[in-house]
Amino acid sequence: MFRLSSKLLGAATAGASATAAAAFVFQNRPGAAAKLDAPAEPKEINMKAFTFCEVLKTRTSSTGAEGKTGATKRITFGCKCSHQPISMVFVRATAEQHGQGEKPVTKFYNPVATTDSSFDIEVKLYPEGKVSGSLHNAKAGDVFQVKGPARQFKYATGQFKKMAFVIGGTGITPSYQLIKSVVEDSADNTPITLIFANKTKTSVPLLSELMSLQAAHKSQLEVHFLVDEEEDVGDTMRSVGWRNGRVDKDSLAELLPAPTAEGLKIFVCGPGSMAKAVSGSKVFGKGPPQQGPLTGALADLGYSAEQVHKI
Repeated sequence: MFRLSSKLLGAATAGASATAAAAFVFQNRPGAAAKLDAPAEPKEINMKAFTFCEVLKTRTSSTGAEGKTGATKRITFGCKCSHQPISMVFVRATAEQHGQGEKPVTKFYNPVATTDSSFDIEVKLYPEGKVSGSLHNAKAGDVFQVKGPARQFKYATGQFKKMAFVIGGTGITPSYQLIKSVVEDSADNTPITLIFANKTKTSVPLLSELMSLQAAHKSQLEVHFLVDEEEDVGDTMRSVGWRNGRVDKDSLAELLPAPTAEGLKIFVCGPGSMAKAVSGSKVFGKGPPQQGPLTGALADLGYSAEQVHKI
């Protein structure tokens, strides 16, 4: 993995030793006042240039087999990320890191947790994924280049009277930013419905975070977990919002607010095939992606393009 060279490290160590020695002489001469060094400010990423960010820790965040396609890892970077929902960051893997060619590769991720000195991203491992593979192989102390945050959707408190999210897999990460921001804002009482589809019960990203949010904000946040597996979820899980099935016209008609609901906004994010079936795909070309026409199940159910946003 990418680390500082031995020459740079040696120079930095020598410089640090000289500084410490000088400080010792100053602080221990007669009459000298005690002096404490101020803690270094954490590096903050920005959109102007890539910043070198150290990996602080990694952990498996879904119970898919580690190192196998579909497994999800939480990566904590030791840089500050000042973002507002919905925002993304860009992570670059060098050729040395990904080992597949001679050029660096960049992929965007949505931070799911931040502190004053760090931020977390969820990374799903994809077949031949150069950046996801590099991040899944990362260890504490490895360094990646990161740029951002870039805003994907601007939200104002109370902007909508009702909100709904139709989400598949890791499409939850940008949605989680906004959902968490709304329910934790005491000035925002917008009711939210989340329909979250995954292949199995053990492959649900951000499961503990979502269940905690739901438990703390029962009157505002309604969550429906859909799993596409034959084994029945059971009565206990069904009682807390789980069900077998896929996102389709029938499940959407049952679980979403009606198209006639005033001030309704529905956000859609997930794998391409799911997004296409639910709302139609975004249009990609020169410049930023465009929303494109509303098609699919939501159009068939009578929702309008103004009521839907494709993340």
